[in-house]
Amino acid sequence: MNLIISLKILIILFLKTVLKSKSKKKNINIPNLELFIGTYNTSAINLNEILLSFNAEDFLFPKKFSKIISSHNLPDILCISFEEIVELNAGNILLSSNDEIIKLYSSKITSELCKYHPYILKLKKNLVGILTLLFVKSELNDEITNFNVIETKTGILGLGNKGNYIVTFKLKGKHFSFITGHLSAGDKDENFDKRVEELKEIFSNVITDKKKLKNLFYFIAGDLNFRIDLPKEKLFEICGQSDAQSINESQIMKILEKLKKYDQMNKVKQIFEGFNLSEESIKFAPTYKFTKGTSIYDNKRTPSWTDRILFKQDNNLKCKFYDTISLYISDHKPLISLFEINLY
Repeated sequence: MNLIISLKILIILFLKTVLKSKSKKKNINIPNLELFIGTYNTSAINLNEILLSFNAEDFLFPKKFSKIISSHNLPDILCISFEEIVELNAGNILLSSNDEIIKLYSSKITSELCKYHPYILKLKKNLVGILTLLFVKSELNDEITNFNVIETKTGILGLGNKGNYIVTFKLKGKHFSFITGHLSAGDKDENFDKRVEELKEIFSNVITDKKKLKNLFYFIAGDLNFRIDLPKEKLFEICGQSDAQSINESQIMKILEKLKKYDQMNKVKQIFEGFNLSEESIKFAPTYKFTKGTSIYDNKRTPSWTDRILFKQDNNLKCKFYDTISLYISDHKPLISLFEINLY
């Protein structure tokens, strides 16, 4: 009888141990976190164009960076933002008729990633023309806590043809904020001022206490719409062209350093100097505005780096690449980056 009781006690203790070990979160050791960020204003390309021309493999694993990122060397977290996935007209704003487009972009990215590793689609959010996707490796999912999303609608009557998402969470004692979206357009002074005000609102939601900046990593990605403060006629003159001619990327690359001096982002960094706002050095031609299907800029606009990936300067963060992808189905080019973050 005593033997039976002893066996029962042993079985109960064994089961408790097994259940406890299953319920306990596995502590994943990730001293260095790799983070992929991509943004692409697709200029409302249609479903057929996406099916035929948008290659998720080229977007996620560009051949020119194959030694840094590939199907054999995958990032831990991916934050991807698409802008203008549909025309920003009244009908789409009111009816949000973008379900098929969202499904297509999401499935293309998800299927490409999950061919090589199980990822969790942690976030899929859309705001009329903006689609934000956040992926994490499945083994990291339980490590993420305090997950929260803030949505801000701007644009026409605040209905959301422009706006942003702020995704926040905690990982290994560090706080992360990912801001994705589309700021106000236009190349006039008042348009610049409006974009600055929108950034101020974003920062008021992200950094409530500057003393906490030390343990915070933040990233801002999207069509931020900051322009080159240079009349197109002056640009044509610098390039040695008449204003009736077009300019391509190779011509712009020759005057890249001159062009950077007129970049509105120089002013933005000064305005937000206290927030350690930074950006990796730009070594690529402006991402906007192209004649669709070509590498030639629309000669009615001054080419600009409207698409940006910004981040908080930090000694524990290193940008491994920051560049465009040679895809010309939109009047913008996609922009991607990879960061390595030391968590300890």
